[in-house]
Amino acid sequence: MSAQGRNFLQYWKPKEAKKALARRADTDEPLRVIGGSQLRKMRPGDVVWIVTQGSSGGLDLCGRLVVDGVFSHTDVEKRNHYSPEYDADFYAFSRDDLAEYVERTDITTLAPALKFIPKASLTIRSGRISPQQLQSIRQLDGASVGLLRDARGTQAIPISRGGLEVPKVRDISKTPPKRGEDSDMPADPEVRLQALDRRNKAHHRILRAIADRAEASGLECNCSQYADALCDGGIFEVKTIEDDPEPQVRAAVGQLYHYLFIHRNLKGFENADLYAVFDRPISSSLATFLRRRARIGVITLVGNRFVSDQTTMSRLRWLFQ
Repeated sequence: MSAQGRNFLQYWKPKEAKKALARRADTDEPLRVIGGSQLRKMRPGDVVWIVTQGSSGGLDLCGRLVVDGVFSHTDVEKRNHYSPEYDADFYAFSRDDLAEYVERTDITTLAPALKFIPKASLTIRSGRISPQQLQSIRQLDGASVGLLRDARGTQAIPISRGGLEVPKVRDISKTPPKRGEDSDMPADPEVRLQALDRRNKAHHRILRAIADRAEASGLECNCSQYADALCDGGIFEVKTIEDDPEPQVRAAVGQLYHYLFIHRNLKGFENADLYAVFDRPISSSLATFLRRRARIGVITLVGNRFVSDQTTMSRLRWLFQ
């Protein structure tokens, strides 16, 4: 997003917000397009913050859209191969790499502090807002943008994988994933390919062992585009070791703390416990450091049985049964 991008507030009627939330639930897709007659003045890099009236009459923040381009109703299908789900004079499309999910957050207490350009503000009476104040798209000042960012959280500034894209929880696959063409290991020579396949299968065997034990105990065990496993309030990172324990431990520590940050707004994982899971024992000094200094539980799959320290075993009884 350009540093010069302007920020605007757009109001959705409650039924429009309800439809957007239902669409997210059905498709698991972020918000990629909005409509409105006043979007004509938007330009690439501008940000549209979307609000609606809350169930108690206050103000809810639904999300934001970073504008990539604006098209008229007559041009949108021809130029974007997009058939609008609703009629509007203009449609603003999100940047693909910055598309965000619709999610309602009550910001009634913040509403009186929101300021517009030129100087103006919202009026809240007895915790209720009149939608007539928001019939026009209004430009926000810098301080107000900061308030909205804080209300939504820094997940509102996502980038690509490895960054802050909102986690997408999904089931853990029953079969190992296929080796990607963009793998860090080249397909040639053959020994490197064999090593990659061996690690891939070992990684998946551990992951399935975690998921199967969780499901047998009635626990939900999922993954995201980041974390190997999300279960029982914990984030699990699986590492396979082939004469490289230190690099694998280093990678696990960095990834787990990164994932702790990324998943901080995911329900049930706001203050997640962290676990590094290995297919071979690591040195006692490394294990002690992870547990005591990094506060990461160390788990090892030995044969068909998981082993760990007493604290971790007590915390995750279902994994060690």
